[in-house]
Amino acid sequence: MDVQYKMRLTHKILFISLLFLSLSGFSQRESTWTIDIGLTQTYPGFFNLYNGSADIEAGYQTKLVGGLFAGGSFGVQFLKLDGSQSKTIIYKPKLSLHYSLKAGKSFRVVPLLSVGYSFLNIKNNEYGYAVTQSGVNLCPELKLLWKTQIRTDFYFYGRYDYILLGEDKDFTHLNYYRNVSLTSFGIGIVIKQKKNELPEKY
Repeated sequence: MDVQYKMRLTHKILFISLLFLSLSGFSQRESTWTIDIGLTQTYPGFFNLYNGSADIEAGYQTKLVGGLFAGGSFGVQFLKLDGSQSKTIIYKPKLSLHYSLKAGKSFRVVPLLSVGYSFLNIKNNEYGYAVTQSGVNLCPELKLLWKTQIRTDFYFYGRYDYILLGEDKDFTHLNYYRNVSLTSFGIGIVIKQKKNELPEKY
């Protein structure tokens, strides 16, 4: 493991730690956890020839005011190049804001915007090749949520991840290859606080 990779790994751990610590000050507010899984699609750019497989993400949200929530999430996305041993795992820590809009008694439309810094672990076991690239991640998302009377709500989501990789003369020497575009569609659950865990004002 080279020094550069160790530094990136350290930065990743620090970012994730700061992300969740920044939310701890809102721990007395109404909050929820989310877990979702979906299928990924790649687009022209660096991963044009890759096939997406799964996008898995877990997040934490806390209420700010009205229907406005702030939160953080950590996702993992898997890509594979058919006919080879080349595969990529993308680690996606993010901070987000979302707003819950009523669409009937039991349904909500939830637009969400996240910003983060992603790490792409690219490997080809056939050639013993491995490299980690990283870049800023901007992610708009839309959820259709079904609210229930139990502790768990359910939702469908559509997510677009745009990642701009950092400049690297030995790797992403063409700007075209710095752009990574991915979409994911899937299902998820919202785990709500128990009623006796909510602050009295809620």
